[in-house]
Amino acid sequence: MKISISINGVVRDILSKFQQVYEKYEERAVKSDVITPNLMEYTHFKTEEELYDFLYQEAPMEIFGQATETVVNVMAHLVELYKEMPSGYRLSIVSDDLGRAKSATLWFLAKYGLVCDEILFYDTKTLEDIWASTDVFITSDVDIINTKPKNKKLIVIDQPYNNLYDCDLRITNLKLNVGNENLYLDVDEMLRNVEVFSRDKEGNDTIELNLPRFEFFKLMMDTVCNTIDDIDDNLGVLSLNKLPVSSKLAINTLIKYKIIKKL
Repeated sequence: MKISISINGVVRDILSKFQQVYEKYEERAVKSDVITPNLMEYTHFKTEEELYDFLYQEAPMEIFGQATETVVNVMAHLVELYKEMPSGYRLSIVSDDLGRAKSATLWFLAKYGLVCDEILFYDTKTLEDIWASTDVFITSDVDIINTKPKNKKLIVIDQPYNNLYDCDLRITNLKLNVGNENLYLDVDEMLRNVEVFSRDKEGNDTIELNLPRFEFFKLMMDTVCNTIDDIDDNLGVLSLNKLPVSSKLAINTLIKYKIIKKL
């Protein structure tokens, strides 16, 4: 079993770091907060060549090397997951970085003490080869999502720019390892999702219960509670692929609405 993980958007937050470095170098603000990898639309560069020079020649270490983690301690969590992987499993870290950004990426990974079997840099021509040797791909990258072969498994880290794409499993971040974590259902969060605030004819504030929404979340929680014990502790989040579609939908829905949380 070979698992490939793309670094950007999964363990490394490039977007916020790019915005910070761009505004420092260019001494002007981006057009709007950077929330998608389509960086050109946020900058004042006139050509993609100018953008590439900035990314891969002028400031690769500040952007790629000094970027922060997508979630605090996600790299340490990835190291622990690697150490606990069953015999016969292999882990590859992949990236589409170019030029001097490759060295910056290696520095970023070394800084966090990453342990894996291989680090691969790819382009549009070699991505197919990486997919061919991969059993499970964990990514947020739309290009990787769009090139998924039918016989492979795809786990997508949920982002605003990829939430319309199909996948085998969608999770909020790599630290959610259902099999090994102490999880709980946040009842207060559920109530916030089903309460409706309104004002009566006398002008008094009232709180009502959205019954269809309440019944929906109750069904999701019942499904999770009835199936969570079936998850393989050794595989963690990857073992969710073994569960029925109903269980996957329930777990990911409750994660999406922040009703399932880690203790």
